[in-house]
Amino acid sequence: MENGLNNLDVYDYVTVLNPVTLDISYKWPGEEYSYTENFGTREYSCYEDFGFSSVIDSSETRSNRKLIWESENFSQLANKVKFELINKKLNTLTIYQIDGEIRKFVKNSRFWCELNGITLNISYKSGCDEIFEVHNSANTLGYFDKLRTKIKCENLSSKYFNTLNDNFFDKIVMYIGDLGIKKLIFKSNNFSECAKQVSICSSNGDKYLSILHKNYNYSLLKYTNDIEKWVDITESRMNLSKLKFYNGEKYLSIKDLKIKYEIYLYEMNYCVVFQDKDVDFDVIDYFLYNLIENSLKIFYRSGISVTHDPNKNILNLYNNSLVFNNSIYNIDNSPENSAVTVENLDKPNEIIDKFDDGIILNINGYVNKKYVEYICTRNNKFKQISVENHVIWSSSDPNEYVEKVSYYNGIDKYLMIFLYNNKHLLYYCQGNSESWTDITYKRVDLKKIYLINEDGKRLTRRDYDCWISNFQCEIKPKKEVKKIEINKLNLLYLNGYYDEVIELIAINFIYDELIIVLRNGKIIAFSISNHKVKLIQHD
Repeated sequence: MENGLNNLDVYDYVTVLNPVTLDISYKWPGEEYSYTENFGTREYSCYEDFGFSSVIDSSETRSNRKLIWESENFSQLANKVKFELINKKLNTLTIYQIDGEIRKFVKNSRFWCELNGITLNISYKSGCDEIFEVHNSANTLGYFDKLRTKIKCENLSSKYFNTLNDNFFDKIVMYIGDLGIKKLIFKSNNFSECAKQVSICSSNGDKYLSILHKNYNYSLLKYTNDIEKWVDITESRMNLSKLKFYNGEKYLSIKDLKIKYEIYLYEMNYCVVFQDKDVDFDVIDYFLYNLIENSLKIFYRSGISVTHDPNKNILNLYNNSLVFNNSIYNIDNSPENSAVTVENLDKPNEIIDKFDDGIILNINGYVNKKYVEYICTRNNKFKQISVENHVIWSSSDPNEYVEKVSYYNGIDKYLMIFLYNNKHLLYYCQGNSESWTDITYKRVDLKKIYLINEDGKRLTRRDYDCWISNFQCEIKPKKEVKKIEINKLNLLYLNGYYDEVIELIAINFIYDELIIVLRNGKIIAFSISNHKVKLIQHD
């Protein structure tokens, strides 16, 4: 059953590839491919516009070439082939097809044969480090680093199996009773149906098993106690292959978006994470389809999350603008960021006047939330920001505008305004005072924080992910950072952390702190008040 999204984010099928036959007995590059060799491993990689259509072995005799593998159609051409010499009698061959499939062959003595998959026993408590890994979640919250968010798994106990090093599961079994009777749960009928990832969950007394196949379709099974069998209930769930994305003008398939993405199975969530983000702040970041609850949630770069009707196949590429025809969203700091229309904002907390050239926002200082964020939907801009009718900021230039405003309602109050040119302003109000002060110049300037790699070069915007929410900026480097400099001071050098890998950098604008989280779990924190750097915590 085709119900998933093809993971075709890297390949452009518009370009017609020229088929090439590869002879693995050749230890040199060709006109159509490159060649590298390192410690018994030979790798052949096609140049642009070429693809391997077959792989042969003529090492024994040129007149008797043995066909190892041949593509059945254009989409199964390969762009990389890896040959490994294990010992004098055993060789392995891995073929990477452009459709995402990976084929593995082994030569023992004189004959090449395709490797079968692994049989997974779901009662395993641990897995071989080189074949697959096993994770167990707590009964409360699971955490998925790639999504930068916590996924609620209340009353849920799960076990997660992930294949490693291009391996796959072709069978899933379980053993029951004192005698250890083996029962077959799943068996693949062809290579593309083999399992990449498997998750087992117990929720409210029911047991579920989900499978992410190599072709990125999914299966969902439920254990029935009365007949003691796993029953396939996949057809009762959403067919993700029919999803279309509305960009304001057209309905596009995920392949037509021209945005790279990755697909994962995490606990009982089918996760689609977009890698190349549009410059538009409103564009989709990722979405999760909960297989047990049959619910789909969309997360946008702006921080807004929207629960989508699983009976509808249209997703909005930009901030759910197709469903809510409104000018502004109101977001609090709960996991369920709520979308609110202009007409039903909680008055008198927010008073909105919309004009042709922009929106006037007046915030009541006695809102009942600690953090509130206001984000304009597409084609709308703020022209004036007020708190209790006191104008804090207004645009004097028609080309100057604001799309996002953050408000902190504590003993002291803060207002953060995000300008159109990637700059921000920070205002402060002490206690019950009605006077607001611009303190932007007293806080750290993000443009003066330099991330430097091992070559001594500054990381560019493409080398890290960056997002700001609830008065905190978080930076996640994609490349190794050797120095973090503020005012020409290397924060890592000051504390002797020369060789540690940085996982995350966080800047809190209210407390004026910079926090460095290392891959090993250690934390270093600095006060950066008035541009003076002071160490306040280190592990």
